[in-house]
Amino acid sequence: MHVLIIPSERFVPAEEPMAGIFQRDQARALKKAGLKVGILAPTPRSLRWLMVRSRGWARGFEIKVDDGISVYCYQSWRWIPGRVPYLSIIQPIIIGKRLFIRYISDHGMPDLIHAHNSLYAGLIAVQLNKKYGIPFVLTEHSSAYLSNRIHKWQRSFIKTVIKNAAARIAVSRHLGKTLENIFPDVAASWEHIPNILDNLFEKHNYFKNGRSSDFNSFRFLTVGALTPIKGHMILLQAFAKAFKGNLAIQLYIVGDGPLHDDLVNLSKRLGIQRQVKFLGYLTREQVLREMQECDAFILPSLHETFGVVIIEALACGKPVIATSCGGPEEIINNKNGILVPPGDVISLGDAMLNMIQEVNKYDAFQIREDCISLFGEASVVRHLISVYERVLNGRG
Repeated sequence: MHVLIIPSERFVPAEEPMAGIFQRDQARALKKAGLKVGILAPTPRSLRWLMVRSRGWARGFEIKVDDGISVYCYQSWRWIPGRVPYLSIIQPIIIGKRLFIRYISDHGMPDLIHAHNSLYAGLIAVQLNKKYGIPFVLTEHSSAYLSNRIHKWQRSFIKTVIKNAAARIAVSRHLGKTLENIFPDVAASWEHIPNILDNLFEKHNYFKNGRSSDFNSFRFLTVGALTPIKGHMILLQAFAKAFKGNLAIQLYIVGDGPLHDDLVNLSKRLGIQRQVKFLGYLTREQVLREMQECDAFILPSLHETFGVVIIEALACGKPVIATSCGGPEEIINNKNGILVPPGDVISLGDAMLNMIQEVNKYDAFQIREDCISLFGEASVVRHLISVYERVLNGRG
């Protein structure tokens, strides 16, 4: 089976190494399972990167091999902002078509396309479906649906993608239900297949690593972009209310983003700067190490379609505190963590106090085993291949 994956974001560029990472994980897992896999990455580079030193960046068509997978990119600038109605969709569609012609000349026609998000991979898949008759599977990840950030002019395009998709996947049941509610006039149901757990977290030596230096202290960890939707402001306020002045309780924050300076300043105003450590951007290997070293993980997001960092923490045997903001409530239960309302400072602080008091009730080994059985490579790949086979057999 030959599958062509199209992300709606750039594919793991040097300046944004986490962009497209979930699509890369999926592609690698499918290839490992014996499928022929290719990737089309037509999304232009945002103009905000003009502020970053760009000397040496590739221009034009670029073909590279990522872990044995052919990746076809077009390095260019997005001159039309994404919020400009209609015109903003033209550039990625044109680039996608050109990349596809180059791809099939080298690798032949794929059996199906797997588009990640309607905007803009789904629109490219619709065009290729109409011209070449290739069926496509759609997976939606975008949190824009949960936070009401879909513009009116985009709805007709999204409906076109949904109607033409041979199969529709949402990374959580909550996101699928949300999509059904937003587009009730589109006769389409959504099935649930979660994001895949990165092999690094599935295969790490769980028994070899772990925090053992100081059992009198407690370390919370959170990982995510420092943006408003991730809820770090709420987290700092909750941490301060519960633990200000208790130097034995620490909060490590992994990630970077536009709120970095604001969060650092807030930690100082709250008087917890000696307890909070900002680690900045870390590689996945470094994130794994931090997860192994922490006592509990926290995801304070206001909206999440899934929450990959949650399953990464669970794969390390760590209990999790998360908000009921979409995806997390389908992952967290009383055996692996605590759920609190999003944006609730008091509830989040109480949950952290409760976690410290009752952390020993959680079975780390069982947390890890349950996570891998649900989100590990074998489980997710099996579900994906069953969808592909159903589509190719005309039963989409």
